[in-house]
Amino acid sequence: MSPLHFELRPSLLKLGLSVAMFVIFSILLSNYLTGFSMAIAMLLLLPFMYFMRDKNQVLAFAQLDRDIWTIEFKDNTRLEVDLLNIHNFGACALFHFKDTQHNKSYNICVTKDQFDLSDWQKLQTLTKLF
Repeated sequence: MSPLHFELRPSLLKLGLSVAMFVIFSILLSNYLTGFSMAIAMLLLLPFMYFMRDKNQVLAFAQLDRDIWTIEFKDNTRLEVDLLNIHNFGACALFHFKDTQHNKSYNICVTKDQFDLSDWQKLQTLTKLF
């Protein structure tokens, strides 16, 4: 196991953000729509939230070499990818990976509640060094 190995837990922050967005859209729509049209709008919002969910659910990622990382997905597939960039936003970090074999990019947003405190501190140090 590499020293930079991060196991991800399910994020309550991401779930809370999705629910908050649904509530905000509901409140905004309720100001403009009434009755039956409001019910139709809510029924259209639910599939939209389903399709906007995190499809590439990442279980873990680890550094193999300087810029080469491996990503493990929920369906037990592993990819070797190049780390292009890291953006730190305080409570979350965004990793930009590129799979050169399949010419595909992966953007992975991780939040503080997905890590132990020591792993989050390692991740914060990594973002400052990168």
